[in-house]
Amino acid sequence: MTKAIVLFLLVLSLIPAISFSTMKWRSFVFTTPEEVGASPGQEVLINGTILNTGWWWLHNFTVTLEGLPAGSEYNITPNHWDDLTITRDWNPKDGVFKVPEPILISIKVPADAAGLYTVTLKGQENYSPYKFSNTTTFVLKIIGEPKLSISDISVPVTVYENESFNVSFEIKNEGNAETVANATLNMPANWTIDFKNKVDIIQPNSSKKFEFLVTPTLSSGMVSTYVEYTYGKVIYNTSKEGPVVSPQSKAVQPTAPQIPSLSQIFEKYSPVMITIVAVIIIVIAWILWSMYTMYAKRKKPESMKKQVDIPSPVSSSPTI
Repeated sequence: MTKAIVLFLLVLSLIPAISFSTMKWRSFVFTTPEEVGASPGQEVLINGTILNTGWWWLHNFTVTLEGLPAGSEYNITPNHWDDLTITRDWNPKDGVFKVPEPILISIKVPADAAGLYTVTLKGQENYSPYKFSNTTTFVLKIIGEPKLSISDISVPVTVYENESFNVSFEIKNEGNAETVANATLNMPANWTIDFKNKVDIIQPNSSKKFEFLVTPTLSSGMVSTYVEYTYGKVIYNTSKEGPVVSPQSKAVQPTAPQIPSLSQIFEKYSPVMITIVAVIIIVIAWILWSMYTMYAKRKKPESMKKQVDIPSPVSSSPTI
């Protein structure tokens, strides 16, 4: 009898609430994080809930995701309810309250994805003619991962003692997030270098050239590089070995005097001066040639002309 009276009073107390309540017959809400972080190629798990806030149960109820990066795979557990019921519980602090249903969302992010995506979680009841639905959104933030590689180290074929030369190489970022590369050049201890470390920002799918000015001694040794970069709170590194360099001693040898070419002469002297010098040379050459020909004639012995005998006339005296 007592239980019946209590139940009657409880129903009686609910009548005003039912009469003036603005609660809909069909209604539900999702709860998800506002932002979810992921790395390319990573699978992330998202814990959410769905709460039936209406008066009626929802039948043939499904949940889907929209707005993911192209090529993404996802799974929602559960993603279908034959009956999305209204479950209640009670505690001293809150009294009677509705209990949400847990859902687990798994998203496999593509390896080439990066950036921000607004993802829509949609619920749809498919039983009533109203086809009632509701959505919520969260941001999927894909933080790209850098991936650095080092090209071959370029060194001149021949290097000389105490003569500076350039050592260069390229660092390529094959990932989809920028990073700061800290490059160190390793070489024999008694060589000198302009900067042992050089730092630069490398964008995704691009490369930067690093160049060092090195002055060697006669000591031979290997040239190599070591590169550090950071992703999140982790420091990564990569390295590359270069060639063994053997500097040569450059002996100073006297250089033979070089005869200037005609082009150098014309570039160095004015045309007027060249003309005057040419005339003087021609005059001197003509004088010398004249003197030579005169001297040659005097030194040559004179020759006598051959005499021709003239026959005497024959007398025509008569014969006796």
